[in-house]
Amino acid sequence: MSNHWYEVKEIEGEEVIFIPCDYQNTEFIIEDTNGENKFTEVTGQDGWENTLEEIVAIDDKTTKVTVTRPDDVQITFIVTEISSYLSNWTWEEKDYDGSVVEYSINMVPEEFKDKFKVVEEPPCM
Repeated sequence: MSNHWYEVKEIEGEEVIFIPCDYQNTEFIIEDTNGENKFTEVTGQDGWENTLEEIVAIDDKTTKVTVTRPDDVQITFIVTEISSYLSNWTWEEKDYDGSVVEYSINMVPEEFKDKFKVVEEPPCM
């Protein structure tokens, strides 16, 4: 599994790495920091460092990534390979009102990032 992932969105029928005016694009970074496995979620200029609990292959196209956030909430990402350079990440987490929300985003590993055009909006006014 790659160590750095970038969100891919479809805009006008084309899959691109989209950087909106507020830079709220998503990145996932998996790394070993001082002997501890970390999973960092980056959304724009904000980042959350989580503890990477495990990465388990379910089958040849699906991987389970389990992390524990600083508030002790455990999240399990199901990573499904769409192609050799694109995967879908889905997960569930509680919303502010306590309801469960399912998220699903397509991600490209860093080594294939150049297969996608980067689309940047001008800075927000």
